[in-house]
This record gives sequence, C-alpha cells and structure tokens, in this order.
Amino acid sequence: MPENERTFILALISDLFFGMRVRNTAEQLGISLKLIDSASDIGDSDGFSVLIEESSPKLVILDIHSALPWQAWIKSAKENEQLRNIPWLAFGSHTSIDLLNEAKQLGADSVIAKSKFTKELPILMQSLSGE
Repeated sequence: MPENERTFILALISDLFFGMRVRNTAEQLGISLKLIDSASDIGDSDGFSVLIEESSPKLVILDIHSALPWQAWIKSAKENEQLRNIPWLAFGSHTSIDLLNEAKQLGADSVIAKSKFTKELPILMQSLSGE
C-alpha cells in the first residue's frame, strides 16, 4: 500500500522509549504513525487542531502521564465539529484513577490501563483505527 494510503495514527506519548515501541508496532501492521513527544512540536490547542485537521488520523493514542497539555488538546478536538468523531484511546497506570476518569470526561472514547494497552497494542491499533 502506498505511504499516502496507509492508515494514519497520531500518538501523544512523552516517553520516547515507549513511544518507539508503539511506532514499531504500527510499522509492523502497515500503519503510519506520528509520535508527538513535546508540546513545542505543536503549540497551543489551535496548533493541535490544525495538525489533526491536516493529517486526518484514524485514531489518537494518548498517554495520560505525558508532559503534554493533553487536557486542552482533547477538549479542543472534541468541541470541534470536524474533529469530534476521531476516536481517542487513552491509557495510563491503573492506579491513576483520577487521570483516567478525567480523560474519559474530556472525551476519550476508550480508557484503559497501560498493562492492557501494552498487551493488546496490535489488536487495539487495528480495531480502533478501522484497519
């Protein structure tokens, strides 16, 4: 499949080591993935909205423990009529109940523990991105 026809996923993960693991899994599945590990890559919520509008991801993966301003980004995306239907998969430590609940309240479509995310990563990527 040509690069421009591959399914595209956006991953918001500050942990570069774990981010590379997610990227490698995507590559093995033939999925194109952009890893955002720093807010300076994007800027404010408007910059994030522009990135999503221009790239049209099939899925946004969110590490709730990242240093990114994900709360503002997800809120902005879910309030935007053109972006609200893009599914968000949030993951984090099973002990971070408050952050997991916050992600769900702000609009994450799926919220799971990092252990489950890690174990089921290929299946989750394929099913949630429509592959």
